[in-house]
Amino acid sequence: MASIPPRPRNRPRFEKASAAKKTFAAIGAELAEKKRREGKSGATVGKTEWLLTLASPALGNRPIKEITAPEILAVLKSVESRGKLETARRLGAIIGQVFRYAVATGRAEADPTGALSGGIASPVVKHRSAIVEPKAFGALLRAIAAYDGAPQIAALELAALTFVRPGELRSRNGPSSI
Repeated sequence: MASIPPRPRNRPRFEKASAAKKTFAAIGAELAEKKRREGKSGATVGKTEWLLTLASPALGNRPIKEITAPEILAVLKSVESRGKLETARRLGAIIGQVFRYAVATGRAEADPTGALSGGIASPVVKHRSAIVEPKAFGALLRAIAAYDGAPQIAALELAALTFVRPGELRSRNGPSSI
């Protein structure tokens, strides 16, 4: 059933309310709510909302159709200039999600974030060492078993045998991926 258009005297109020639903902040809030309804973890939703607050001063009250790639790049560059390279990368991804959601719901024509690839510095990845050779892993397990010190060392052996993260080993609920 089609919606009934507002009468002429109510049209300005209707158009103002309709325009408010097409701002970057409103669509971002809808996206966060959608993630909440989909059962995403509280941390995921919270991180999305936090990242959107970083973009809100510059983009929040703007109609999403009017936002351009250079404006988005300026927001990302402001985060990058503070040395927060990973945050800038994630913010770009969240802004892209907002635009793709706006396209899917008919409130934007395209996602301008695709043109920003390479526009900000990439975070330098720091690789962590790991024992990946079977003989070296066996030597580590023998060294742990032979250690006659604090009982907490048993947790090291358990972690090595179960391949879980330390937080998952400490958790009462066990690994979250199982």
